[in-house]
Amino acid sequence: MSTSAPQTGIDSDELHGLLGEITAAAIETDAYCITIATEDPDEVQAAYFVMRERIAYMGWIADRIAGKAGLLQARGGADEWLLPPPLRPSETIRGAADGIRGDEA
Repeated sequence: MSTSAPQTGIDSDELHGLLGEITAAAIETDAYCITIATEDPDEVQAAYFVMRERIAYMGWIADRIAGKAGLLQARGGADEWLLPPPLRPSETIRGAADGIRGDEA
């Protein structure tokens, strides 16, 4: 009697590619942080948004892997990771339940 690993919706090539994307994004973000040497508030704010975008990208890919592997996701799909909080589907639904539209939050 042989047993096999449970089937998941992600193959090793896709997993390898997605993990490579997370690694590349982390390396790029780390290098970007090292090059920031400014006290200009506008440049600091711009750097914040670049880093936030990279972190969201890594989170989205990690959730994609988790979902395909049948594991619990932190947020879910791209909309939940990449849209600003007031525009995320979960926030819009929550706001509607509270009588607040997502764009007013």
